Amino acid sequence: ETRFIYDGAIKATVKMTEANFYAEDVKVIVKKDGSEIWNGPVSSDKTIKDGDTTIAEFSDWTIDKENDTATCEIIMQADGDYEIGIDYTDSSSNDTEEGNSGEYTGNVENSIYTSNIMTVDTTVPTVEVTYDNKDVNNASYYKADRTATIRIKDRNFRPGEVNFVVTAKDVQEKESDTYAYSQLTDWSDWHQTKDEDYTWEATVPFDEDANYDISLGYTDLAGHSLEEDYSQSFTVDKTAPDTDKMTVSYSTPLKERILNAITFGYYKESVEITIKAEDLTSGIDYLTWTYVKETGASNTNVAEKTEVISRDALEFTEDGKTATGHFTLKATETEQYRGSISFTATDMAGNISNQKSDNERINVVDNISPTRVVSYSTAKQVV
Repeated sequence: ETRFIYDGAIKATVKMTEANFYAEDVKVIVKKDGSEIWNGPVSSDKTIKDGDTTIAEFSDWTIDKENDTATCEIIMQADGDYEIGIDYTDSSSNDTEEGNSGEYTGNVENSIYTSNIMTVDTTVPTVEVTYDNKDVNNASYYKADRTATIRIKDRNFRPGEVNFVVTAKDVQEKESDTYAYSQLTDWSDWHQTKDEDYTWEATVPFDEDANYDISLGYTDLAGHSLEEDYSQSFTVDKTAPDTDKMTVSYSTPLKERILNAITFGYYKESVEITIKAEDLTSGIDYLTWTYVKETGASNTNVAEKTEVISRDALEFTEDGKTATGHFTLKATETEQYRGSISFTATDMAGNISNQKSDNERINVVDNISPTRVVSYSTAKQVV
């Protein structure tokens, strides 16, 4: 089916060559979206409206007796699919012969002319994108799959006019070689909605750990583009940081000793502790460390302490994958330490690692000098 697309009003000029022309013998049929809006002769200027909206206008026939011609103009201006029919047999019962209107061959049958479908489309297409998973962390990070529902509204929708691009990368900016998506250029990608006219819908899953950048452009057959192309960026990260890639290290102690496979590190003033973790997709958000006193240790020692090292206090490798945090256990007159360290890592999507525990090391931070008291039994005499 040949269709002519216009981005504004269509002016159809009907020219009849006939020496004995009578306007009342010409039946003009105009259809819009498959329904007749006019069927009959045109004897004067006509305007067809739908409420306040002008759909079509007809001019009265202009007769040129010297050249035996009669001309009528039909202007179709409201958005829609139009079809014109002309049925005319002159007073001598001569059928109308087919002229050249630049349309398909055979558009006159039994003296009745039927035009191609002509579409007026003055409306800019629109796009709406919604997502099923709205449980967001840190503005644009999600720890579960997401599915996008894309709706394009256009009277003359064609998938081939869609320009849809997705990039999926890890935290190191390496593109995924496993994520696959449809570019939405095939009819099988789309279905027409039941709740809104001229609206087509497609779904796109984002089901792999990745940082996604999405763009969508569309230009309809009348040349209208979206007022603004759609773009969105977000991260899907379903995987918590791996404890096997998490480490704890310590500043150099004054002395170390090993007892029952446990290393004791002795410090006088303080011990600086370094913890590291990595995340391949969203990156580390924060590290949470915990100190716990050794079982049976003196109550002079701090029993337990937990703190968070926030993202802005972390150091990152250039590729963003590995985060390093530092903290210090400092002895005071009231706080001494004898215990072990553990920590967890939380990524930007909110996934929390299992606890990384360094139970094979006890850190002793002690700046209180020991006191010495020697006592004796009472002497018989002091001379």
